Amino acid sequence: MSGVQNHPQIVALLNGDREIIRMLYKVLLPKLIGYVRSNQGTEEDAEEVFHQALSQILFRARNKGVPLKSNLEVYLFMACRNLWLQELTRRSKLIRNEFLQTKRDDNGVGVKEKEILESMWVQFEEKLINLPGSCNCLLRDYFNEMSYSEIVDKYGYANKNTAFQQIFKCKKKLKELIYADSKFNF
Repeated sequence: MSGVQNHPQIVALLNGDREIIRMLYKVLLPKLIGYVRSNQGTEEDAEEVFHQALSQILFRARNKGVPLKSNLEVYLFMACRNLWLQELTRRSKLIRNEFLQTKRDDNGVGVKEKEILESMWVQFEEKLINLPGSCNCLLRDYFNEMSYSEIVDKYGYANKNTAFQQIFKCKKKLKELIYADSKFNF
């Protein structure tokens, strides 16, 4: 193990202290089950994430050390939360891919995917046109891959950071317009 000192609760876990393990199951697991259930999961999902996070923490503790700045419960819950969010992202990608790839035309192109992308593009163009003039032009240049240096020169910004901030603000406005539209349901 490297120079990192393990927290006393981690040391107790590494030594197989049954009290710390019981405490984690009694105190933390119910909270995690509630969190996972409220975020599209099941009790089994929560238990799986709990065990996976606990295993990862023990592995790290044995190999590198785990420097806790708070108590073990908080650290373990955050590890579980992060693992659950990763799982939700993975599931979302799987569902999206299954949905988009269900029907194929004669050339093998996803028919539903093509319809969705065309509809999204129309909505995107509609909202881009509705942006104030400076944002409309700026985002068009940005989406057409104009460099930040060119954007600084064209729009008279002080530097690339200012251009980046302005592009960020305009993209945020565009995103708000798109999400506010009732037609946006993808």
